[in-house]
Amino acid sequence: WQKLYQQLEANAEEVSKQEIAAFEQRVLGLQPGQEAELEDIRNHNAALQERIAKVLQLQAANNRRFGLRQALRQEISELEAQLQSIQQAIDESVVIYEDLPELQIEVEARITQLKEQLNEQDLSQFPEDIPNRMKLMIKTVRLDENAAKAFSEIRQFLEHDSIRRILYPEELQATQKLLEEQRKKHNHIISSRNANTASQTHTGEIWFLTQHIQNLHRTSLYVDGCNLLLCDPQWKELTEKKGQATARADLIEKCKSKAALFKNIHLIFDGIESQDSIEKLESGLTLHFAARKASDQNADNYLVQLMKETPKQSQELRWVVTKDSGLRTRVAHLCDAIVPNQSFAKFLRIS
Repeated sequence: WQKLYQQLEANAEEVSKQEIAAFEQRVLGLQPGQEAELEDIRNHNAALQERIAKVLQLQAANNRRFGLRQALRQEISELEAQLQSIQQAIDESVVIYEDLPELQIEVEARITQLKEQLNEQDLSQFPEDIPNRMKLMIKTVRLDENAAKAFSEIRQFLEHDSIRRILYPEELQATQKLLEEQRKKHNHIISSRNANTASQTHTGEIWFLTQHIQNLHRTSLYVDGCNLLLCDPQWKELTEKKGQATARADLIEKCKSKAALFKNIHLIFDGIESQDSIEKLESGLTLHFAARKASDQNADNYLVQLMKETPKQSQELRWVVTKDSGLRTRVAHLCDAIVPNQSFAKFLRIS
């Protein structure tokens, strides 16, 4: 009986499996062998999900290490804006801080590095970026002797048919307007320089000291101090209110702030003593007080004699600051140029 029972049980299980298979085939549409295939698919999907999760984790680690493309673009944009500020500071500075050009090179190198890392696709795939990048390119053109060529190349680029198809008309007009504004600004700077150069050629006068920054280190200034105090409106007013000593002290302080730019500055005043007086200050600034004599041109005579007795060194330039026409005539053969009082005063007051 036991064997018979086991055989009947086995037959029942087999019949049950057959009935279940028939039911699945009839109701679920499963064919023989498909269940095993479905199991394989489930196993494969589980493995795929695991792989996806792992790869996404690795990608997140890469993002943390190298950054996202969006973050790189944002950093490039910020650095380009800062580069524009640096460039503008250099273009407009009278005296350029020594670290500024080095910083400009460093920022440019960083931008190049980021762009290589970003490995951006062709610009045509990002048309919305083109107007801003073109404007930034125009604004960062250095307004020097190479600017005209750069502006011409940008203008030709904007006239290309492919750019006209990419940009909206208003975007193109805005970019061209900015280009024209920068071009006019550059032309104005060049015209001012040419006019200043022509003026110096005919009159031997230095009207804009900022145009000669590169030569100041080899320039010795001889300043007719009393004439400057009397002719400059601000120092004249200060003299009338608080006395010449106060005005002279203010002039000396302003000369101290600029003395390091020059080879020498000689400030000559009329003295009250019977002997000439010389006082050397820091940074190449020297005060001269001409002895009080019968002549009413003590300081003028002293300045002329000082220039005659001081040997001119190789490559040295000599400029005389005065408005006195008589003194200008007397030193014409001794100096390289005359600096009008108002020009020198304006330069001293540049902060």
